Amino acid sequence: MLSTQSSGGPVDLTVLVARGVERLKRSGELPSAVEICVFGPKFQSGSGDISDLHVEVSMSSKKDFAGAQAIARALRNFQPDVVHAQDRRASMLLALYRRNWAKLVTFHGVPDSATSKWVPQGRLGKRPIGLNGYNRLVADSLIANSMDLVVAPSIAIAGFLERSLRVPSSKVEVVHNGVEPGQSVGERSKAGGVSDFSKPGVVSDGDTASDGPIEHERPLTFVTVSSFAPCKEIPLLIDAFSDVVKVIPGAELLLVGDGEEKDLAVSKVNSMGLSTMVRFTGYTTGVRDYLRTSDVFVLPSSNENLPLAMLEAMSEGLPVIASNIGGIPEALDERSGILVTPNNRAQLVAAMVDLAGNYSKRLIMGDNAAARISDEFSSAKCAQGYLAAWNAVVSAKSKRKPALPGSKP
Repeated sequence: MLSTQSSGGPVDLTVLVARGVERLKRSGELPSAVEICVFGPKFQSGSGDISDLHVEVSMSSKKDFAGAQAIARALRNFQPDVVHAQDRRASMLLALYRRNWAKLVTFHGVPDSATSKWVPQGRLGKRPIGLNGYNRLVADSLIANSMDLVVAPSIAIAGFLERSLRVPSSKVEVVHNGVEPGQSVGERSKAGGVSDFSKPGVVSDGDTASDGPIEHERPLTFVTVSSFAPCKEIPLLIDAFSDVVKVIPGAELLLVGDGEEKDLAVSKVNSMGLSTMVRFTGYTTGVRDYLRTSDVFVLPSSNENLPLAMLEAMSEGLPVIASNIGGIPEALDERSGILVTPNNRAQLVAAMVDLAGNYSKRLIMGDNAAARISDEFSSAKCAQGYLAAWNAVVSAKSKRKPALPGSKP
C-alpha cells in the first residue's frame, strides 16, 4: 500500500488494514506467501505499530520529484503484484506509473471545494462549486478511471463515484472502513469513564430537565475528534454547547485534534466565556484515551464520508450525535445514536440535551454502537474486504482463478 500522508484518517486506515492482514497470516487464514508492505513517510498514528511492514519513503508535495522517484525505486525493488494508493497524491503518482501492477485507490471523500456535488444540504453545500472544485473532480475522475479498481468506504461514496465521476460500477468495490474493538461500557464504567446520576436529588434515569438544570457527580463530557477543517463545523458545535450549558451547567466539551480553524475556535471559546468548560487537547495519537473518559461523541460536520473517528467512538461504547450525511447513516442508526440535519443548531442542541438527560439511553445506545462495530465495521472485516478486492483484481488481470497467495500488495 502507498501513502504520502504522515497522519490522518487514510493513514490510520492503512495501518489498520496492514495489521489486519498480518493477523490473518499469523492465524493461518492466509498463506505465508502473502506479503504486505506499506510505503510512506514516518507515520503518526494511534492505530498501532507497523514498523516491520513499513518502508519509509516520502513525497512532501506534488512538486517533490525526488520523492516521487524514490517511491518508484522502492516499489520496483519490492516488485509488487498489487499497489493500492491511500490518498490523492499517492493515487496521482500511481496513475503515472507504466507498470503492469494491479492498481487500486481508496476514494476517501470529496474536497470541501466540491461539497455541493456531494452533500448539497448544509453550509458548504450551498456554495457554488467554482473552478477549483470542478478541476479537483475532473482530476479525481481521470485518476479513478485509470485504476483497475476503486475502493469506496461507503455505499454513498460508491454512488458518487458512479454518478458524478463517471466511474463504471464494475470498477467500484464497497469496503466499509473498520476499526479495532474498544472497551465495553461496563469496563469504562468501572474505570470511572461513564458519568452517572448518583448525587442525591439529581435527575435520574429516563427523567428530563423540565424542573431545572441537570447536575452530575462528575462533568458530563461531550467529545469530538477533528482536523478543525471548515467542514468539521467546530464553531457550530461551540455555539450549540453554549446553549446546552444553560441546561447542564456542569457539562464539558472536549475538542481533540488540531488544524486550520483551531485558533478561531479558541478565540470563540474565550470570547463567549466558555474557557473553563471547553478543553483543547491539540494533536494526539491517544484519541481513545479521551474517548474512554467521555460520555457522548458529537460530529456536526457538513462534509463526511465514513469517518474513522466516529467508528472509534462507537467501538468505545459512546452514543453518537452526527450529521445525517455521506456514509454516516450506514453505520449509525437510531439504536446507537441520533442523526441530525447538518448545520441545524436547534436539532444539535436538542440531541445533546436529550442524551445528557438520560443515562440509561446513553448506555443502551453505547452498547448497541459497540456491537455494531464488532459485527459490521471491524478492522478485521475491513482487511478481509481489501484482500478480496486485491484478489479480484489480480484474478482479472491474470485471467485465471484467484491467485492471491502469490501476490504482494
